[in-house]
Order: sequence, then C-alpha cells, then structure tokens
Amino acid sequence: MTNMKPKKYSPEMEKAIRDAAEANGGVMNLLVATELAKNPLFADKDIGPRGIAAKTRTMTPPVPYAKAERTAKDGSPVARKDEIVTEVAFALGLDPETIKSLAKAEKLDLRVLADAVKQAVRQPELAD
Repeated sequence: MTNMKPKKYSPEMEKAIRDAAEANGGVMNLLVATELAKNPLFADKDIGPRGIAAKTRTMTPPVPYAKAERTAKDGSPVARKDEIVTEVAFALGLDPETIKSLAKAEKLDLRVLADAVKQAVRQPELAD
C-alpha cells in the first residue's frame, strides 16, 4: 500500500505552462505566470503565479525561468553601497579599501557624491 499524493498539476496544466513559455521565447517569467494563473485551469485550483513559477523548475524537462531584474523605485538598477564607493574610488584613482568606510553613509548621499565625482573627472577645469 503506497501513499501517493494526487498530482496538483495535470498533464493539461503542464502543457499550458510549456505553451505559455514557448509563446514567450521559450522562457517563463513572473509576468507570464501571472497571466497564466488567471486561466480557469489554474484559478479553479487556487494555483497562483508563484506556484506556476515554482512548477517550471520541477517539470521534466524543466522550463527555463527568468527572474525579474531588481530595480530601484525610479527604475534604475539596484546598486549596493560598496559598489558605489568602488565607483567613486576608481573615478578618483584610489584603492577602494582606502575609502571603504564611506559605505556607512546613506545611499542617496553616496549616489550624489558619485555623480559629482564623475562630473568633476569629466570636466577637470570646473573642479579647480
């Protein structure tokens, strides 16, 4: 006697996931999974976009899944504070280790500093 759990995803659902990924260039992402979750096939079983995204990785063969790129509220790429400090150091010709304590500053302040340093390096006559 085996305790087999009933499958949550039917072959029809797996086919729908594969078809949606194929329509998106062979890759599933959260946007496509969100649209797919609205399909009655998934909605009737309370399967949400994250469940569909998780299923893509466990299917045989797995469906490629592209995570959304992280962006800041203004749409710019997310940058860590130590990365901004490194930008400043390289712009000034310094070893990043010599100014690493700047990473304790607020990110907005670091971004302003980095932009000012880049501007000054591009236009050295204004820096004098």
